[in-house]
Amino acid sequence: MASANLDRLNGSRDAAGRVIEVAILDPGPSAGVSYANHYLANGAVIVPLAGDEADERACNTLRALHPDRTIVGVPGTTLAFGGGGPHCITQQIPHGVEIPATPASRARSDVSNDPLS
Repeated sequence: MASANLDRLNGSRDAAGRVIEVAILDPGPSAGVSYANHYLANGAVIVPLAGDEADERACNTLRALHPDRTIVGVPGTTLAFGGGGPHCITQQIPHGVEIPATPASRARSDVSNDPLS
């Protein structure tokens, strides 16, 4: 099934008529986290790491795909245990959506990060 999907993508074009370039991020069967769940930040790629040999292969692939960005590894096994990764936990909140305050967030709002205050 994955091969058929890859074949379809390789022959496809986007809405502007450009050929879709498909990069394979396959660190092998021993990968402890989903490296595809990385996050593209300004000037960086935030990558979950499992602390095993697959980390280096994934980081090298992402470095080749994003030569203008710094690869930043973060501990990924805790996020993976919860079913996510850096991309999942950085999802946007649409403008105008109220986020209910929790006791923890109220406590944090009482602490100033301004060293001059």
